[in-house]
Amino acid sequence: MGTLQAQNKALREAYAALFATTSQSLSAFANLRQSATRLAAEVRDAERDRASHRASATPTTIRAYYPDVQMANALRAVEEQGRAAGAVEGRLLGQMARVEELLVREGLGGVVEEGKRRGGR
Repeated sequence: MGTLQAQNKALREAYAALFATTSQSLSAFANLRQSATRLAAEVRDAERDRASHRASATPTTIRAYYPDVQMANALRAVEEQGRAAGAVEGRLLGQMARVEELLVREGLGGVVEEGKRRGGR
């Protein structure tokens, strides 16, 4: 009986740690996605402004936009990273749900509830 109690305690501790780490990771992914979304919106606005100015631009002023194009490309890469973070976030949520479902199915719903209380979700 003592071995089962020790295993149960270890499982509870492991799940609480997993839950806390997952919550922190999800928060970081959400922040990254929000930042990428804001940057992407700024890039679209800047590109719209440049397009409206290019209609009357001279060759000299067009060359001045080259660094802006590089910045836009870099920001598009950030937007891609934001989408990738969103995909990882979705997979992480799915994996966590499967772990919780398995624990509940095995009669360890208390472990899930305790982990949620301790992990802050």
